Amino acid sequence: MAQTKQFSPQTGSPCPLGVSWQAEKLNIAVFASDATQLFIHFFLPDTEEEVAVVELAHRTGKVFHAEFLGVNSDWLYAVQAIQKTRIRASKLMTNCLSTHIQRG
Repeated sequence: MAQTKQFSPQTGSPCPLGVSWQAEKLNIAVFASDATQLFIHFFLPDTEEEVAVVELAHRTGKVFHAEFLGVNSDWLYAVQAIQKTRIRASKLMTNCLSTHIQRG
């Protein structure tokens, strides 16, 4: 069983959209016009056990964003959006173009 990791994300930047490495920090920026809250779920690549769930509490316009230190570059991730009218708790959106968070 994976040990849950605690993060204290910094504000980060709304640009560029998506997941990007800036030095040793991971910046995540997601456009979500109908969301009231956004969460990032991190998973181990081999077992897909959840490592952490973190709310992206910072928002610029319709872009949620945060910067993380201590994220492993081969973890998997998914985005969970809480919408104005309903909770999508059972659905996580994954990045189908990436199998893990790659350092650029």
